[in-house]
Amino acid sequence: DEIDEDEDELLGEDQEITELQNEAIESESKRLSRLRAAGVENEKELQEEDTLLSTLSKKTMDYKNRATQLLSMFVDKVDENEALGSVLENEIDENERELLEEDEE
Repeated sequence: DEIDEDEDELLGEDQEITELQNEAIESESKRLSRLRAAGVENEKELQEEDTLLSTLSKKTMDYKNRATQLLSMFVDKVDENEALGSVLENEIDENERELLEEDEE
C-alpha cells in the first residue's frame, strides 16, 4: 500500500510538472507569436521608411538637376549679356571716334 501511495504521489507530481511545463510552453508560444507579429509590423514600417527615403532621394536628385540646369541657363545669360555689353562698348567707341572725326572736320 505504501508503494502504491508513493507511486500515486509521484504520478500526481509528474502530472503537476507536466501541466506546469505545458503552461510554460503555451506562454512561451504566445510570447513568440507576439514577437513575430511585432517583427512583421516593424518590417512593414521599415519598408515604408525605405520607400519614403527612396522617394526623397529621387526628388532631391531631381531638384539638384533642375538647380544645375537653372544655374547653367543663368551663366549662359550672363555670358550673353557680357557679349552684348562688349558689342555695345565697341559701337559706342566707334560712334565716339566718328563724332571726333566729324568735329575735327
